[in-house]
Amino acid sequence: MVGLRIYNQPDLDDTGINRILEMANRIWNPYGVCIEPSTGNDAITVVISRAMTATATSFRPTVLGDTLFSDGHATPYIHLWPANAEALATGAEIEGRPFTSRSRVERDLILVQMLGVALAHELAHYLLDTTNHSTVGLLRGTLSVNDLAFPKPGHLRLTHEQRRQLICLDTTPTR
Repeated sequence: MVGLRIYNQPDLDDTGINRILEMANRIWNPYGVCIEPSTGNDAITVVISRAMTATATSFRPTVLGDTLFSDGHATPYIHLWPANAEALATGAEIEGRPFTSRSRVERDLILVQMLGVALAHELAHYLLDTTNHSTVGLLRGTLSVNDLAFPKPGHLRLTHEQRRQLICLDTTPTR
Protein backbone atom coordinates (compact mmCIF):
# COMPACT_ATOMS: atom_id res chain seq x y z
CA MET A 1 0.00 0.00 0.00
CA VAL A 2 1.37 3.40 -1.02
CA GLY A 3 -0.39 6.38 0.52
CA LEU A 4 -0.43 9.76 -1.19
CA ARG A 5 -1.14 13.10 0.47
CA ILE A 6 -2.41 15.14 -2.49
CA TYR A 7 -2.26 18.92 -2.66
CA ASN A 8 -4.33 20.05 -5.61
CA GLN A 9 -3.44 23.62 -6.58
CA PRO A 10 -5.36 23.86 -9.89
CA ASP A 11 -8.44 22.45 -8.17
CA LEU A 12 -9.01 19.38 -10.30
CA ASP A 13 -12.29 17.88 -9.19
CA ASP A 14 -12.44 14.62 -7.21
CA THR A 15 -13.28 12.71 -10.40
CA GLY A 16 -10.06 13.94 -12.03
CA ILE A 17 -7.95 13.04 -8.98
CA ASN A 18 -9.58 9.60 -8.82
CA ARG A 19 -8.87 9.00 -12.53
CA ILE A 20 -5.21 9.93 -12.02
CA LEU A 21 -5.00 7.41 -9.17
CA GLU A 22 -6.89 4.76 -11.18
CA MET A 23 -4.41 5.08 -14.04
CA ALA A 24 -1.41 4.85 -11.71
CA ASN A 25 -3.00 1.79 -10.05
CA ARG A 26 -3.57 0.10 -13.44
CA ILE A 27 0.17 0.32 -13.99
CA TRP A 28 1.28 -0.63 -10.45
CA ASN A 29 -1.32 -3.23 -9.38
CA PRO A 30 0.30 -6.08 -11.38
CA TYR A 31 3.36 -5.63 -9.12
CA GLY A 32 1.33 -5.84 -5.91
CA VAL A 33 1.40 -2.08 -5.32
CA CYS A 34 -1.84 -0.28 -4.48
CA ILE A 35 -1.99 3.52 -4.45
CA GLU A 36 -4.54 5.42 -2.39
CA PRO A 37 -5.06 8.83 -0.79
CA SER A 38 -3.76 9.05 2.76
CA THR A 39 -3.19 11.52 5.56
CA GLY A 40 -0.69 9.25 7.32
CA ASN A 41 2.75 10.44 8.38
CA ASP A 42 4.38 8.06 5.90
CA ALA A 43 2.30 9.27 2.92
CA ILE A 44 4.12 10.56 -0.15
CA THR A 45 3.33 14.22 -0.81
CA VAL A 46 2.03 14.86 -4.32
CA VAL A 47 1.62 18.47 -5.39
CA ILE A 48 -0.49 19.02 -8.48
CA SER A 49 0.71 22.44 -9.54
CA ARG A 50 -1.06 25.13 -11.51
CA ALA A 51 2.25 26.50 -12.88
CA MET A 52 4.32 25.34 -15.86
CA THR A 53 7.93 24.21 -15.53
CA ALA A 54 9.17 25.82 -18.74
CA THR A 55 8.42 28.64 -21.12
CA ALA A 56 7.74 28.35 -24.84
CA THR A 57 11.37 29.32 -25.53
CA SER A 58 12.84 26.72 -23.18
CA PHE A 59 14.94 23.96 -24.71
CA ARG A 60 14.19 21.60 -21.83
CA PRO A 61 11.81 18.72 -22.66
CA THR A 62 8.28 19.05 -21.34
CA VAL A 63 8.14 17.48 -17.88
CA LEU A 64 4.81 16.19 -16.59
CA GLY A 65 6.15 15.17 -13.19
CA ASP A 66 9.25 15.17 -11.07
CA THR A 67 10.51 13.61 -7.87
CA LEU A 68 12.62 15.49 -5.36
CA PHE A 69 15.97 13.85 -4.59
CA SER A 70 18.30 14.63 -1.70
CA ASP A 71 21.82 13.22 -1.33
CA GLY A 72 21.12 10.85 -4.21
CA HIS A 73 17.95 9.39 -2.66
CA ALA A 74 14.32 9.91 -3.57
CA THR A 75 12.30 11.87 -1.04
CA PRO A 76 8.56 11.35 -0.58
CA TYR A 77 7.78 14.45 -2.62
CA ILE A 78 6.37 14.38 -6.18
CA HIS A 79 5.21 17.26 -8.36
CA LEU A 80 2.73 16.90 -11.25
CA TRP A 81 2.35 19.61 -13.89
CA PRO A 82 -1.11 19.57 -15.62
CA ALA A 83 -0.32 22.74 -17.62
CA ASN A 84 2.71 20.96 -19.11
CA ALA A 85 0.54 17.95 -19.99
CA GLU A 86 -1.92 20.23 -21.76
CA ALA A 87 0.86 22.05 -23.63
CA LEU A 88 2.36 18.74 -24.77
CA ALA A 89 -1.01 17.33 -25.85
CA THR A 90 -2.09 20.54 -27.60
CA GLY A 91 0.71 20.22 -30.13
CA ALA A 92 0.19 16.50 -30.68
CA GLU A 93 -1.80 14.12 -32.76
CA ILE A 94 -3.01 11.35 -30.46
CA GLU A 95 -4.08 8.08 -32.06
CA GLY A 96 -4.38 9.85 -35.39
CA ARG A 97 -6.45 12.83 -34.22
CA PRO A 98 -5.27 16.26 -33.13
CA PHE A 99 -5.82 16.80 -29.42
CA THR A 100 -7.44 20.16 -30.12
CA SER A 101 -10.11 18.59 -32.37
CA ARG A 102 -11.50 16.54 -29.49
CA SER A 103 -14.36 17.50 -27.19
CA ARG A 104 -13.56 19.09 -23.82
CA VAL A 105 -14.63 15.85 -22.09
CA GLU A 106 -12.19 13.80 -24.23
CA ARG A 107 -9.38 16.31 -23.69
CA ASP A 108 -9.92 16.29 -19.91
CA LEU A 109 -9.89 12.48 -19.84
CA ILE A 110 -6.67 12.37 -21.89
CA LEU A 111 -5.01 14.90 -19.57
CA VAL A 112 -5.81 12.98 -16.36
CA GLN A 113 -4.62 9.75 -18.01
CA MET A 114 -1.36 11.50 -18.92
CA LEU A 115 -0.98 12.68 -15.32
CA GLY A 116 -1.72 9.17 -14.04
CA VAL A 117 1.11 7.75 -16.17
CA ALA A 118 3.39 10.58 -15.02
CA LEU A 119 2.51 9.78 -11.40
CA ALA A 120 3.23 6.08 -11.97
CA HIS A 121 6.61 6.99 -13.52
CA GLU A 122 7.54 9.27 -10.60
CA LEU A 123 6.44 6.62 -8.10
CA ALA A 124 8.89 4.26 -9.81
CA HIS A 125 11.69 6.73 -9.11
CA TYR A 126 10.61 6.88 -5.47
CA LEU A 127 9.86 3.20 -4.88
CA LEU A 128 13.05 2.05 -6.61
CA ASP A 129 15.02 4.99 -5.16
CA THR A 130 16.65 5.76 -8.49
CA THR A 131 17.32 8.82 -10.61
CA ASN A 132 18.05 6.53 -13.56
CA HIS A 133 15.86 5.99 -16.58
CA SER A 134 15.67 2.81 -18.63
CA THR A 135 15.55 2.33 -22.38
CA VAL A 136 12.17 0.56 -22.19
CA GLY A 137 9.09 0.46 -20.01
CA LEU A 138 7.71 2.76 -17.35
CA LEU A 139 11.01 4.43 -16.46
CA ARG A 140 11.94 5.50 -19.99
CA GLY A 141 13.35 9.01 -19.99
CA THR A 142 10.80 10.08 -22.59
CA LEU A 143 7.34 8.54 -22.94
CA SER A 144 5.43 9.13 -26.18
CA VAL A 145 2.29 11.23 -26.11
CA ASN A 146 0.31 8.13 -27.16
CA ASP A 147 1.76 6.10 -24.27
CA LEU A 148 0.81 8.93 -21.92
CA ALA A 149 -2.68 9.56 -23.33
CA PHE A 150 -3.76 5.97 -24.08
CA PRO A 151 -1.36 3.79 -22.09
CA LYS A 152 -0.95 0.16 -22.98
CA PRO A 153 0.28 -1.97 -20.06
CA GLY A 154 2.84 -3.73 -22.26
CA HIS A 155 4.58 -0.43 -23.01
CA LEU A 156 4.75 0.65 -19.36
CA ARG A 157 6.14 -2.40 -17.60
CA LEU A 158 8.98 -2.50 -15.16
CA THR A 159 12.13 -4.18 -16.49
CA HIS A 160 13.23 -7.50 -15.03
CA GLU A 161 15.88 -5.73 -12.94
CA GLN A 162 13.36 -3.16 -11.66
CA ARG A 163 10.93 -5.95 -10.68
CA ARG A 164 13.77 -7.70 -8.85
CA GLN A 165 14.57 -4.46 -6.99
CA LEU A 166 10.91 -4.02 -6.07
CA ILE A 167 10.75 -7.55 -4.65
CA CYS A 168 13.91 -6.91 -2.63
CA LEU A 169 12.43 -3.67 -1.27
CA ASP A 170 9.27 -5.54 -0.26
CA THR A 171 11.31 -7.81 2.02
CA THR A 172 13.47 -5.12 3.62
CA PRO A 173 12.54 -2.48 6.21
CA THR A 174 11.26 0.85 4.89
CA ARG A 175 13.84 3.56 4.36
